Amino acid sequence: MVKGYRADDSYFSFAEDFLNNTISVQHLGRAMKLGKLGIQHVLISTKAFQALKFVKADFIENEIYYPRFYNRDLTARKKYKNSKENLTINTNELYMLDIIRGEIKNGDTRL
Repeated sequence: MVKGYRADDSYFSFAEDFLNNTISVQHLGRAMKLGKLGIQHVLISTKAFQALKFVKADFIENEIYYPRFYNRDLTARKKYKNSKENLTINTNELYMLDIIRGEIKNGDTRL
């Protein structure tokens, strides 16, 4: 099982900025925590999937939970935009260009 950030449109826009060398991997890590967008769990093996046992299902009201999701997403996007406004390049952080150029080595302190 892999536990990680939810595959969400907000997160994709954050990652896109990293891939475009706009933000560092460190800034990306901080951005992924904005707005409490959620964590997902993914089963990557048959053994992990077979260990599951269905207990119950609960129905949720879209009218209640969608606005909550939307507000979390909006908050994350606003916080991310604000975090980029005064952003300067920090040579002590790791950028995509560093990776492309092969400028990172094992034990790099920026990882």
